[in-house]
Amino acid sequence: MMLSSNGANASDLSKVTSKTKLFLLILIGIQFTLSLIEFVLAIVNGYVEAILITVISVCIDGTLLSAIFMQWKSVLRVFRTIIIVIVIICIIASLAGILVLVGGEKLEKHQVAEDLITVIIGSLIYSLLAYLLGKYLDQISVSEQFSYST
Repeated sequence: MMLSSNGANASDLSKVTSKTKLFLLILIGIQFTLSLIEFVLAIVNGYVEAILITVISVCIDGTLLSAIFMQWKSVLRVFRTIIIVIVIICIIASLAGILVLVGGEKLEKHQVAEDLITVIIGSLIYSLLAYLLGKYLDQISVSEQFSYST
């Protein structure tokens, strides 16, 4: 029987279930699977840069998946902070893209518009992920308080 840092049974902590945890596991599990597919495709095509990027992506997604399952609060807080920073950068990039669309040349407007849509969709997804991680962290805190009182 393993004890976590707060003295609670570690196997009991990983069994805490909620719809938020399930949705996060599915969302990050899909991302992890897509990263693995990208990794295999990069190896098949022999793209060295893509291999390096996908290895990093697989490691990050795997760590986040493990952190969600094992309820590593400090790791989840770090990931949530990083995701919030990414969302802020996406918002700034979206504003810059809008400025380019308003004043840019006709030739590059089509590509900028496509990139802008991608950035906006990405920022919405990352915002949802940050929100769900925050909600999940609150649920973990409540379950730990409950385990202390019993």
